[in-house]
Amino acid sequence: MLSLRRSLASATLAMSLAFVGTTAQATTGTPNNPVTVTDPELGEIIEGGTTQSVDPTRYDYVPDESQPIAASAWGHQAIGGYNISFKGLSLKIPAGTLAHDIQGGSTYIRREAAQYVLVASANICNYRIDFQNRDLRGRIVRTYTGNTVNKCARLVTVVRQIRKPFHVQPGVQCARLYAGGKFRGEQCHNIVK
Repeated sequence: MLSLRRSLASATLAMSLAFVGTTAQATTGTPNNPVTVTDPELGEIIEGGTTQSVDPTRYDYVPDESQPIAASAWGHQAIGGYNISFKGLSLKIPAGTLAHDIQGGSTYIRREAAQYVLVASANICNYRIDFQNRDLRGRIVRTYTGNTVNKCARLVTVVRQIRKPFHVQPGVQCARLYAGGKFRGEQCHNIVK
């Protein structure tokens, strides 16, 4: 977490958040008081919040080793395999790749998409992809929570996208994979003004 904060501190000035075209525009959360709003097109949006690296089941979980990729519009991150328990059995879920694409410029995002692909024949269960903006200090500005698919799917490509334009604060914009109720990994882009 400290290395993430150091890399973010060297970026440019923070810009005030302006969320284009939704009813959520007037609602602002703070680091200590996150606010949840719902947008008809974007779903649940969590405004504000601090990060923690203890409980991977929460939206504000950020691993200590989380590092953004160099400023670019597309990137991918390997997500290591993990074990799940099912009816007393321990099952191994193989590794996969989380690809993340942002179209836009500066702090304006015209479209954001993420795709998770397993590298081997396997199931992924109870999965979702969130998009999260964190500011230059590593604080959560806004989380666009995806819908959880509460079933197991075999040989699935998990895809999520937002086609409605919005603004973010300088810092990072991340695609975050949750499966089995826990954070599994993320892919982040630097956002500079």
